[in-house]
Amino acid sequence: MVSVKHQVIQAVEQMDDDVLFSLWDMICRHFDTPLKKILWDDIEEVEPDEIDLQMIKEMKDDPDSNIYVSLNDVISRRLLK
Repeated sequence: MVSVKHQVIQAVEQMDDDVLFSLWDMICRHFDTPLKKILWDDIEEVEPDEIDLQMIKEMKDDPDSNIYVSLNDVISRRLLK
């Protein structure tokens, strides 16, 4: 079963947004899944490990990581591609 799950995950990762939304719509209609909202309280909080701490340090030390990009810039850049 793990192999099948892995294959499904790989297939989903390669789908474009339109196909992915169609698939999700089909799954919701077929299985009648309730739309559950995930709240912040549902997310388990864990302490950062050494890798997390290293990434945080690298981000703080990198001046390029503090560049602000507005939502409109992100949208326009995506639409231009």
